[in-house]
Amino acid sequence: MEKTAFGGFYDTHGKPVSRRDAEFVYEKVFKYSGMASEYSRQETIDKDVSVKDFCMENIKKDKEVKGDYIKGLIASGLEMLGGIAACDIDKLSLKYFWMEDDLPVEPRKG
Repeated sequence: MEKTAFGGFYDTHGKPVSRRDAEFVYEKVFKYSGMASEYSRQETIDKDVSVKDFCMENIKKDKEVKGDYIKGLIASGLEMLGGIAACDIDKLSLKYFWMEDDLPVEPRKG
């Protein structure tokens, strides 16, 4: 049987990450994404502050995130947000990030 990463998640060397690490990374990525959306909705933010800036600052503060390996995996996982928004996360303004959540997108039929 071929060994693949849980959820298709690989480290910076192309090696599959453990299921435990992948679940932790996904949990943190979506937590930070939600935090960024709420923060951008409620606060006055300079347009030059990026979603990546916000998320990386939260990685530094998060006591559950230990070690450079996991920090690197989460940083890599955060790049997925850029793919979802069709924009590089370091260029995606935190000021307008909440708008991503408010787009009226309906599931495709057929």
